[in-house]
Amino acid sequence: MVTSFASLVVGNCSPFDNRYVTYCVDNNRACPETLDCLDSWLAWSYTELMNGKWVEHGPWSEALPSRSSKGGKLIAGGYRGILCVMRGDEKFVQKAFHMRVSWVSEQVCWMCCASRVRDSLNLYTYFGPGATHRLSLISLSDFISDISKGCAWIRVPGFQPEMLFYDFLHVFDLTMVPDAAATALVELSEDDSVWPGQSVDDRLRYAHVQFVKLCREQKIRLSESVILARWLMGITVAIAVKRPDDEHAQLRAAVFINAVAIRQAVSLSHGPILPPHCIRKLQTANYLLHSAINWLAQGAIAAGHLRWKIRPKLHKLDHICLDQAPLLSPLWTSTYGDEDMVGKVKQFAMMAKPHLLGRQVLLRYASYVCCRWLRQLEGQKG
Repeated sequence: MVTSFASLVVGNCSPFDNRYVTYCVDNNRACPETLDCLDSWLAWSYTELMNGKWVEHGPWSEALPSRSSKGGKLIAGGYRGILCVMRGDEKFVQKAFHMRVSWVSEQVCWMCCASRVRDSLNLYTYFGPGATHRLSLISLSDFISDISKGCAWIRVPGFQPEMLFYDFLHVFDLTMVPDAAATALVELSEDDSVWPGQSVDDRLRYAHVQFVKLCREQKIRLSESVILARWLMGITVAIAVKRPDDEHAQLRAAVFINAVAIRQAVSLSHGPILPPHCIRKLQTANYLLHSAINWLAQGAIAAGHLRWKIRPKLHKLDHICLDQAPLLSPLWTSTYGDEDMVGKVKQFAMMAKPHLLGRQVLLRYASYVCCRWLRQLEGQKG
């Protein structure tokens, strides 16, 4: 597990220029108490940074002799840090906050009382501002008593459940788009009307070759799911135009049209605060996306097909668009940069001794960042 903190006011740069690794732990050699201890030190550090002054006692009120001469003095000339957002994949959140809810529990959301029980009024498949579970948003007292089993982070002054963001990368780009794309590819390859081939495998292979060729011509990374959504949008829209009376084809195209619209609305070019017209576009596209997928899912169930999945993460996309986006851009606060940095940190971890992994990773990381910044400073001087 890798934990870091980043600045919201610094963007469009390398993750090594606006993020700092705070700890790295081998999950196979760590127990829950290990993470709780590390998080207690981090929460204490953030509290000190928010206060803007050095403190003389540690997280458990123990005296810190090395700080006896600094107690009460300003940190960084009076500047303060503000902890405003916490995010990560759901496995990290489950461990850090000791969550009682998960994607397999009866209650599937830590921001509201959305349920997976079929006859519940708060069924998670309901969507939009008028959904009944929108009336059950979790308060701080409910979060402490019912959602989290207790952790260091809830002791940070000013903590609210709204600060715990769902991650746009894991909810949208790694779940919603791939699920929809997989189903669309299965449907489009059922016959040779879209791609030539004698079998489904041949047609899917042809589609893959065409997609890779397009990405190479446009010099685009294959790993970007938005490119897959745009590609399928062009194909499904063309089919919908040819079949104006085919409601299934129309709504399938609507899925990818609105998926692309969501990505456009949260573009990094808008900065950390989305303008009102982008928020409206995002929320409208999200509502239409849910509507189309729900209709297609009902049709798949009626036909006995395992297609157009409606996972709990689709419900969490509602929270991203309705609750988080008006505060901060979902893409700006996503873990894209963290995932890139984690790849480098894993290389450091592979070179470390198992029993000294955390210390050696941080030392190598500090050396790497210092050398990187030194080269940049020398380049500016030269």
